[in-house]
Formats: sequence, structure tokens, C-alpha cells
Amino acid sequence: TGPAALGEPAAGGGPAALGARAAVSGQAAAGLPAAEHRADTPAAGQTPSGPSTKQWFARISAALFARRISVGLILVAAILAFAYFWPIYTGEVIPFSAWNNRMWNITWR
Repeated sequence: TGPAALGEPAAGGGPAALGARAAVSGQAAAGLPAAEHRADTPAAGQTPSGPSTKQWFARISAALFARRISVGLILVAAILAFAYFWPIYTGEVIPFSAWNNRMWNITWR
């Protein structure tokens, strides 16, 4: 139960001992303490296994896929419509024919 057991530098260690410990852990340049390893995360180079492994490419139902495609298409259509009407929104000077093409409703003219 001496200083070494508590994670403290040995006698006369000071900053030099801390630098040596950081160099061993690969973090000497940043001056950071050694990283702790958590038991619930796999070590570097290992792959997680067991029931908690998330399946990234899990099979989804056709209804969910259709819903996602529909939302995506509506989002793309909204972005394209916004880009098409951008000159009108910002008050840019555009040719009359371009302005007239953007006035779809007769009451807008």
C-alpha cells in the first residue's frame, strides 16, 4: 500500500516520472494522463461480441423502407422548389420570362 500501489510516482519521480508514464501510454506530447480502459468497451483491435452488438445493416420492413423513401423524396422536392424560387425570395433582377415561369398561379402576376 505504498505510493506505487496508489498510482503515485516513486520517490524523486516528480514531472520526469509523469512524463515517462505518459510516454509509455503514447500521450507524452499532449501531456495527458494515461487513458483508462473501461471493462464494457473492447480494447483496440478487438471486435465486440455478444447480445449488445448493434446490427448496422439490419433488415427493415417494406413499409418502413417505403416511408423513409417517401420522406426523402418530399425533402428533396422541397429543397429543389426552394432553390427554384430563390431569385424571387431574394428580389434578384431576372428576365421577365424567368419571372413569368415562376408565377404559376394567374393571381400571382
